[in-house]
Amino acid sequence: MVQAGISCTVFEQASSIDARPRDWNFAIYWAQSPLEQCLPEEINNLLLTAQVDNYIPNAKDTIPVFHGERGDKMKEIPAPYSLRLGKKKFTRLISRGLNIRERSFAFSANKEKLTILQYGKCISSISTSKDAVTATFEDGTTHTATLLIGAEGAHSLTREFLLGPEKAALIQSPVVASVTIARPAAAASAMAKIDPRANCWFHPNGQFSWASVLDSYDKPDIADWDWMLIQTWMQQEPTTLSGSAIIEDMKRRAKEFADPYRTIIQAIPDQTPAWHNRLSYWPTQPWDNLGGRVTLAGDAAHPMTFRTQSSYFLEDDSGLTIYCTKDRGQGLNNAIHDAATLLQQLRAMPEKTQEALAAAVLEYEKEIWQRGKAAVEGSAQNTLMVHDWAKMADSPLLKFGTVQKVDMQQTKAETVS
Repeated sequence: MVQAGISCTVFEQASSIDARPRDWNFAIYWAQSPLEQCLPEEINNLLLTAQVDNYIPNAKDTIPVFHGERGDKMKEIPAPYSLRLGKKKFTRLISRGLNIRERSFAFSANKEKLTILQYGKCISSISTSKDAVTATFEDGTTHTATLLIGAEGAHSLTREFLLGPEKAALIQSPVVASVTIARPAAAASAMAKIDPRANCWFHPNGQFSWASVLDSYDKPDIADWDWMLIQTWMQQEPTTLSGSAIIEDMKRRAKEFADPYRTIIQAIPDQTPAWHNRLSYWPTQPWDNLGGRVTLAGDAAHPMTFRTQSSYFLEDDSGLTIYCTKDRGQGLNNAIHDAATLLQQLRAMPEKTQEALAAAVLEYEKEIWQRGKAAVEGSAQNTLMVHDWAKMADSPLLKFGTVQKVDMQQTKAETVS
């Protein structure tokens, strides 16, 4: 934002980068060009160092798909030039140059424009006036600015403020997921041999499993690698899994899979932290931006099946920022596209007036309403199809992989094979 001559303040819920116990990895596929537009050159040049591994992406990159019951490879999903980033590593990278200021950070590329990042700020309410918007936080503090961009994730208070609780409510998916970050030690060797980055497994019984490296960067011994392991399945009845029962259930389910997936799951230490939840989503719909004062981005604007959390963004004279998410890589990649599209509209403002800002925000929203709705509904459809063996082969994931063509001039996105 500093590059665009915009001062802004970013409010993050967590108390620090490392406050949340769970790390994550995500891939940037078709949104690499929009990402480059949003980051300074020095950060772009270091993106590979935020990867989960030392791999250099290339045009032939794929994600292998295996038959869960037999263990044979069914398909190679195209994933050209895919960057697989560690969430915390990437966050640290884009935070470079920030200076501590009483639980807040500040960065300035020049003397006039400033970006401030404040941790430990959870929004509790929003109010607007004729020429400003004010956010109130749970610690009692407030901040007033020209534009508030809510990017606080799927459970967005900003979305609820704009649309009301009923219209902003998430739709519960019939699919549930168990996730763990583990170091299966020597058992991971066989998995690394079939693909050292990521792979997925489809079982005829309707279960979907995912395995990807979370951290193998500069680690020559596979026994030292950390893996992100996910299992998902359809379940209409309420789910009650918690604590150590999650790992126990993952091991039970893995017994129906072929090796090496079965072996790597059985090797997870019993007390390894794990998380379980029902997936949810919200098909993007238009909202009233209150005269260009409040808008949405990222998971707040288009929460999809599989997601991560984000932050709150307030800009001080006409600005934005973003943080981000995955289902075919769509969550994160759409969030990056949000940032690039809004930045494009703000840069095109003929003058810094409230009228020009409102017009720029509206143009951004027209694009995101259409793209977000299509992405969320496609993601929900894909989630259902990959858990139905009869329909799995026709799912967008297997038919198209992660490839998506993005035209930043026309602000349209279409999936291509």
